[in-house]
Amino acid sequence: PFGAPLIALVVALGAGLCMALAYANGGARDEGLAIPLVCISIVVLAIHTAAAAGGAIAGEVQSRTWSALLTTPLTPREIIRGKIFGLVRRQWMIPAFVAFHLGVVTLAGTMHSIAAVVVIVNCVCAVVFLASLGVAMSLWLRRSTPATIWTLVVAAGLWGVLPMLSMLTAAILQMDRSERPSMHLVSLVIAPNPVVMAAVATEGGMNRGGWNSELRFDFPTGRIGLAKFLFYSTAGWSVLLAASYALSRWAERHFPKAAAADR
Repeated sequence: PFGAPLIALVVALGAGLCMALAYANGGARDEGLAIPLVCISIVVLAIHTAAAAGGAIAGEVQSRTWSALLTTPLTPREIIRGKIFGLVRRQWMIPAFVAFHLGVVTLAGTMHSIAAVVVIVNCVCAVVFLASLGVAMSLWLRRSTPATIWTLVVAAGLWGVLPMLSMLTAAILQMDRSERPSMHLVSLVIAPNPVVMAAVATEGGMNRGGWNSELRFDFPTGRIGLAKFLFYSTAGWSVLLAASYALSRWAERHFPKAAAADR
């Protein structure tokens, strides 16, 4: 992700020093460190993935290697999926950093391991979705900057605008009480948001009462248990992965048309 081993080493040492200072001040047992760290990490991961994905095809066009790529015996499916999986593989740094911190917090007896796994899966699903969306936008728009911007705009609409509109609608119709069935729909709309779900998982996964205590998570439907939270989490992951598959299939079908325009 950094282009040079020396830069990666400097960043790793700096991050390690910062985390060592945080742990020395009790950060391993403080949700005041875990929640912001997880949320900021996912936001940075989303921006970095969108920026990298925006140039997946547009970068080939702008660097004039697109014609050479079209002469290879690779099928559109192999090219598109290779771009997507390559982008996902290159985003390992931030998920590894989050996994390291959550591992330390879990080993310290502060967080339940299931909550830590939910956060990591949120990161992975978000990266797969943004990589698929970015490659599709890059193939459609053929320029890096507009592709990156529209990738972020679509993600912001799905993860920010749509949940806000659903909550606002429920409030206007006076259907925003936690016991109302409408809040289950609001919860399903919020579920694909990796930042919100990671924050809820981190906060609810803190073992304030010990390992035998029942986990509870704050959600629009009220303070829910682990089973319901895993249901909403799985629904959110399913939406992101289904959207990723649909975007990759669209890019594969649109690829011949884009290739023909450049021949």
